[in-house]
Amino acid sequence: MRLLFTLLLLVITVSFCQAQVGEKYSFRGDTYQLTGVVSGGKTVLLLDDPEVKRLISATSASLQMSTSGRTLYVFLPGRESSWSDGSGVYTKNGQEFEAPGQFLSQPASMERAALLEALGLRAYTVSGGFQLASLVTDLSPIAPDSLELKIVTSAPLKFSTTEPEKGLFRVQLSEGAWERPERQFRLGESDVTVTGGDSPANPLVLEFRFQSFWAARVRLGLTREILVSPEPRQYTAPSQPAVLSDIRETANPDGTRELEFVLDKGVQFFWAVNPTQRILRVEFPSTSATVATAKVLRTANFPVSRYEVTLAEGQGFEFFQNSDQPTSLRLKVGPQAALKPTEAVGTATMSGYIGGRGSIALDAGHGGGDPGCCNRALGVYEKDVTLDICLRLQQILTAQGWRVEMTRTSDRDVTYAGSPDLMELQARADVGNRGATDLFVSIHCNASVSPNVRGSSVYWWKPEDRALAECLDVLGEGLGFEADGLIQNSFAVLRLSSAPAVLVETAFLTNPTEGSLLATPQVRQAIAERLAEGLGRYMAGKGGSGAGRSSR
Repeated sequence: MRLLFTLLLLVITVSFCQAQVGEKYSFRGDTYQLTGVVSGGKTVLLLDDPEVKRLISATSASLQMSTSGRTLYVFLPGRESSWSDGSGVYTKNGQEFEAPGQFLSQPASMERAALLEALGLRAYTVSGGFQLASLVTDLSPIAPDSLELKIVTSAPLKFSTTEPEKGLFRVQLSEGAWERPERQFRLGESDVTVTGGDSPANPLVLEFRFQSFWAARVRLGLTREILVSPEPRQYTAPSQPAVLSDIRETANPDGTRELEFVLDKGVQFFWAVNPTQRILRVEFPSTSATVATAKVLRTANFPVSRYEVTLAEGQGFEFFQNSDQPTSLRLKVGPQAALKPTEAVGTATMSGYIGGRGSIALDAGHGGGDPGCCNRALGVYEKDVTLDICLRLQQILTAQGWRVEMTRTSDRDVTYAGSPDLMELQARADVGNRGATDLFVSIHCNASVSPNVRGSSVYWWKPEDRALAECLDVLGEGLGFEADGLIQNSFAVLRLSSAPAVLVETAFLTNPTEGSLLATPQVRQAIAERLAEGLGRYMAGKGGSGAGRSSR
């Protein structure tokens, strides 16, 4: 009888140990109940438990057991680890570390801390359980010669981007975590600063500071990595790259020296001086080089040829061209007193430059007797926002060599106050039709009876409108707006325009967040700059001016 009681007590004890109280973990909007069991004297999570499998599938991890079954290999983008049965150490990217917990092969299981480390996750205590965050497993250029940077996380995460000032780009990962000790470092062409990522209330923010003439697009790569893609700001790439074939150097009697950059076509070029190292960097976007002294880097869309010159103390520089050599750029370096003063950072175009320019009709939505929608809390009207954006865009495009026709340049109707809607809309389309412009772009702000509705969108109608709409779908999260993408709609200005035409709904003026952004001059300038970049990409893809005209 005593033996039977002892056996019964043992069964009850084992059952209690095998059914531990579960812990609740939240990650990417889902909840996981991870229930531990006792094996080998340790509380572990069984790898074949459905909840554990579900958590693994929420990450980018791939698990593989050795043929002996005594070693577990875990593969993540940018990170590989191996765990041996019962060992107090593990390897990560080829280096050995003290293990936060153990892997057991019988049955295949891991202690919670070990499993989370293997999956690249961090757990923070919150009310009712734990909040998980995904580690940045890799932050590096996508290739040794690339200007593009990649941010790789252990699980796909949502992100938002902002540009507080020219050249500074912030990427915020609400469920991201950082494990490296360094939080300020140089990476490729950028100075990187990392903040937050140590609690759910303090999101991970990565700041990338480039030269002020670089703009960056942040997008998802094919394998869900986040790509930070710098390109020259307000730059229109030509349909075919240029070639830098030679760099010739000569010494002048006045103590200056000249460098002659020989290209096969005129280009737009940029320069910047590093004040600490006194290095002048000259860059030719959309230009490859056959001369060994120039370094060729790559953006997402084209090569950039770079040449560096060391300036001695008291030396300056200036650029000039000979009128009979439109594809040859000269750089003079010498005592500052012998040269024209030049800004430390700047851009210019060679006399032989022919970019991907064209003609366009810009339509500032509403105006005059039609104010459009309104954010009453801010006292901001759509007609004023759209006009300001169009005037800014006109200035950028004109400087790039575009011919710009405006439907209005002041607060007025295009026809007359009180005219029928269709007459007004026909008059707007006719500005582009009569001017035979390559493109027609109408700028608007959206509105809703619900203040919670938000988002940027681009409307198109004709088949030939679609490619233009795709190139101008650039006003999403990077500016603090949500992105609604492309929408086909038979708006009158799209139907009536004979050229490829789109209507850009920049954001919802009636939404408190997006309305406040639209009311900000800096944001309206950023909208204009992004639209100009998109127009340049469209014209470059079409082979230059006039290629986008419709026969309608």
